[in-house]
Amino acid sequence: MIMTWARSLSRRHLLAGGAAVTGAALLGGCAGSAENDNSGEANRTVVLPSYLPYTGIKPDLPSTNEAVMPGFLSYPKGDVTATEGKPLASGKPLTILTNTNTQLPPALNDNKYWQAVNEAAGAELQYTMANAADYVAKLNVVIAGDDLPEIVSMRPLADLPRLLEARFTDLSEHLSGDAIKKYPNLANIPTISWKSCVYNGGIFGIPLNRPAAAGEMHARLDIIKAKGANPEPKSYAEFLEMCRTVNDPKRNKYAMGSPQSTLNFLKEMLGLPLNWGVDEAGKFTHVAEREEFREALDAITQQWSEGLYHPDAFTQETLLAQWVGTGAVAVNNGGAGSVSGYLITYAAVAPEMEMGVLVPPKWDGGGDGQKLLGPAVYGPAVLAVTKTTPERLSEILAFFNWLASPFGTVEQRLLTYGIEGHTFEYKDGDPVKTKAGVLETNLPVNYTGSAPVVNFTPGRPETTKMYHAYQERCAKNSLPLATQGLYSPTQQSDGAALDKSLVDGMNDVITGRKKLADFDAIVSTFRTGGGDKIRTEYEEAYAATR
Repeated sequence: MIMTWARSLSRRHLLAGGAAVTGAALLGGCAGSAENDNSGEANRTVVLPSYLPYTGIKPDLPSTNEAVMPGFLSYPKGDVTATEGKPLASGKPLTILTNTNTQLPPALNDNKYWQAVNEAAGAELQYTMANAADYVAKLNVVIAGDDLPEIVSMRPLADLPRLLEARFTDLSEHLSGDAIKKYPNLANIPTISWKSCVYNGGIFGIPLNRPAAAGEMHARLDIIKAKGANPEPKSYAEFLEMCRTVNDPKRNKYAMGSPQSTLNFLKEMLGLPLNWGVDEAGKFTHVAEREEFREALDAITQQWSEGLYHPDAFTQETLLAQWVGTGAVAVNNGGAGSVSGYLITYAAVAPEMEMGVLVPPKWDGGGDGQKLLGPAVYGPAVLAVTKTTPERLSEILAFFNWLASPFGTVEQRLLTYGIEGHTFEYKDGDPVKTKAGVLETNLPVNYTGSAPVVNFTPGRPETTKMYHAYQERCAKNSLPLATQGLYSPTQQSDGAALDKSLVDGMNDVITGRKKLADFDAIVSTFRTGGGDKIRTEYEEAYAATR
């Protein structure tokens, strides 16, 4: 949904694993009550939900691939409904623990949007929420207690499969295969997103669908063109020349915002994986072990030494989107689907803004590079349901089905925009949030459940067409995430700290604190500290799925 993209501009990366605690501590008195099998063999037998695309509202630009979102040139007209009745028919309040990536919303008594959502749901939604940066700490505290909310947005935690088995519900009976037809809006979620919900030989949650691409190089085309640079580089050399041309440090204008995010763009040029890659024999190799990665790291180091990045890139990463929006940087590899968010957020202060997305070229030219795909879910989140009665579970699944009401339906309009005349107004046929709406809709409904994302930019059909063409082009040469649907206990418990050690080492090389030759030792420490164990666990899990 468009709401996803607009909010992603203020999103901070969540290093969830860094706050993981021991499984025994989280399981408490239930620690010995669950016998779980999270082997690759067990998970291989899981039948994922059938994918049944919604046909009630036709997109102007249909999806042709899991990596291509359906496009809408204008907001759908009419009042099409996607559900019947109120999902929480018993009227019993529903307790929810999740995060928000914006400021907290006004309290229920002062929030007409929240009140309207409660009325439509059929019961009060009682949220416990925390900002993304504090969420894992909050999650650990709540799970360690005895009184779990009915819906919990899970994150990578040590011994997560055992925790899920002990205290949460296996939804396979209700969602696997054609069983999901009872919940047609959930059946509209692409298959790729459900892979992240498989644990212990079952489906242990509901995904929050997001764009499949692992990231995108967003570009201020108006700035690039004004400088006379080439906005469609066909090789790394042409990309570097574009950056040198637009860079203007005397005016506090820089080519790029983040060395680490640009590194991902260079990976695509070189045909490298996002993190772990797998060959035909099932052998896993971390991207940092590849010789081509050193070529990319050396290139980033040279860019930094030339002053092509914003000087605060390593200390003010939360401002990256703002730098692009205000024109302080020309390009930045950010979250997929954020082009619309930039235009919504900054067009009023920068009416000249023309946003685009750069297709990664092959390093030496000769065609497009390889587009990296992610898990197609929000962060590492899975919405898990605490063990409950069959009657209550039926209501909760109906609630998730309601939250997943497709783009353009009456339900989605309420969940995204709220109340006409209070939280939104129509402008040229498209709903636009009011000042009250921006605040009140911060209620984290979109982090509890959501419809599949679509390609839609209010009032800018040309942007929708551009982005659809970009996605179709990239889908022709894409690389799926090798670890999608695979579980590594060591990655779950220690992965964030190990990844941070690699990133810190890369940053030391980029900024000149260490030499490129020192990177081998950094990778060696990563491997002996747990990287080799993660490799083995992924290889075993992968082999069991063949």
